[in-house]
Amino acid sequence: MVNKPKIILFDLETLPNLPEALKVWCGLGDYPGRTFKATITTIICAGWKVYGENKTHCINAWDFPSWKKDVNDDYGVVKALWEVLRFADCVVTHNGKRFDWKHLQTRVMYHGL
Repeated sequence: MVNKPKIILFDLETLPNLPEALKVWCGLGDYPGRTFKATITTIICAGWKVYGENKTHCINAWDFPSWKKDVNDDYGVVKALWEVLRFADCVVTHNGKRFDWKHLQTRVMYHGL
């Protein structure tokens, strides 16, 4: 029997560092054309599907109790997503090469995973 490769399709969404974002949030409406520039750190949610299977999975930061204390705490999301992706034979993303994969790798290293 030939083993099929495990192909994971995934996407993640991020949230800016909220304490930093709130420093500029109030002033955005006063300056047309001004962009929201805050350090993007947190992975707030992710979705994935194993190619060939019907079920789609989603994990959210608010699924973890630590999120209620700190909305920028993405440890649970990062760990769960890393556990899914680390044994994949192939990972498919939209804009993954330029953002998602790099950002996930950074957060994995940040959390010591």
